Amino acid sequence: MSSDPKLSPKPSSKPSVRTFRQRGAFVTGWFLIAIFLVVLAAITFGSHPEAGATLLLLAVVGAVYLSLIRPSVRLSADGVRLDNLVREVRLTWPAVDMLEDRWNLKVVTPDGAAYSSWAISAQRPTMSGGVSQNAAGSMVPTGTSSVPMGQSHRTGSAGAVAAAIEEAKVDYERAVSGGRIEPQPAQVHQVVAPVAAAGWAAVVVAVIVGILLI
Repeated sequence: MSSDPKLSPKPSSKPSVRTFRQRGAFVTGWFLIAIFLVVLAAITFGSHPEAGATLLLLAVVGAVYLSLIRPSVRLSADGVRLDNLVREVRLTWPAVDMLEDRWNLKVVTPDGAAYSSWAISAQRPTMSGGVSQNAAGSMVPTGTSSVPMGQSHRTGSAGAVAAAIEEAKVDYERAVSGGRIEPQPAQVHQVVAPVAAAGWAAVVVAVIVGILLI
């Protein structure tokens, strides 16, 4: 039985889902969690375990995970997905019109609605070629390099993720124009992420109960 070529996936070496998080927040989050877990173990297995303190530490661990580690931006064949603190925003590729990266990553739809990403913020670009840092910390031309001065986005920054989204949208448009896939409708779906909502609810409950038990 032959398959419809329009429904056949486009061969690609890229993963089906690309996930972006900022390295600084991600590493900091796991570092803090490790510290809190060590303290939690010391309290739990100490001679006088404190239930209230244990619950408060668990609440802090949960809050760190939900705010620094879980948020992300995901790209797939279906479009862009923004995993924020509580809400999840899914945009199909035709719904992605413009991208802003001045303060944080923001996806703008054709009708002007803007959706920000909690996970991806702007970062100062790195300088490359023909520059060096002076004593005051400023970047100045070296005067001896033949490599032209330029800038590049830091990995995981709003500028870098915006460029990845633009590249993925171009791939989608080429696949549509080449007849390899059917065009998508322009759609935006905003929902409360069940995992995030349940996690924050557990954090709030742990804080309240922990305070009452102290």
